[in-house]
Amino acid sequence: MDGFAFYFLMGLVHSMYIFDGVNFNGNCSFDVLRDISGHINTCLIKDPDALKLYFSHAQEHLPLPEFIENRCSINSNLTDCVEKPMDNLKPCFESDFWQALKKWKVIDEQVLSKLCEDNGQKAARIFKFEGEKCWDQGLRTVSNECSKFITNLPNTLAPCRNFNRFKQCFVSHLSEYCSTEATNFLQPILNILSDDIC
Repeated sequence: MDGFAFYFLMGLVHSMYIFDGVNFNGNCSFDVLRDISGHINTCLIKDPDALKLYFSHAQEHLPLPEFIENRCSINSNLTDCVEKPMDNLKPCFESDFWQALKKWKVIDEQVLSKLCEDNGQKAARIFKFEGEKCWDQGLRTVSNECSKFITNLPNTLAPCRNFNRFKQCFVSHLSEYCSTEATNFLQPILNILSDDIC
């Protein structure tokens, strides 16, 4: 699992936008970026499980049930390590993009809260039963084909632009690869996106 789906299920979409660097303005100093990167790495090293999961998309591809259980078990440690230095980056973004990042942070928190109900056991059980076709092919397709409709932050949040296209794409691909139970489980997450974006 990689790309948008990885960060979405990590509850770190807003961090994805921060770390890709393409949206920085001219006020972002190298020293600030170096200090933030150093803080995150130093913090994560103290929790080997958090460090391993954070970099898992670049190395091994964990089965989704295991990924969810691991993410939920290290929720506070991983979130704290990544979140604490973020406010220092405010000067690096234009105001409309910074506001969009703050909105995505709220979405991330709500998505992670839903995913980690019962320590992620319900989600893990559903996707373990579903098998790889759903959680690999299905979520990968949603990530590759659908996320493009909501990844331009200012446009997405202005208000609800392109979201209906994302929703149609999301439901269509999940229905193709996943059972009704899995699709129904993910519906509240889709509702979170709709409520916050629209």
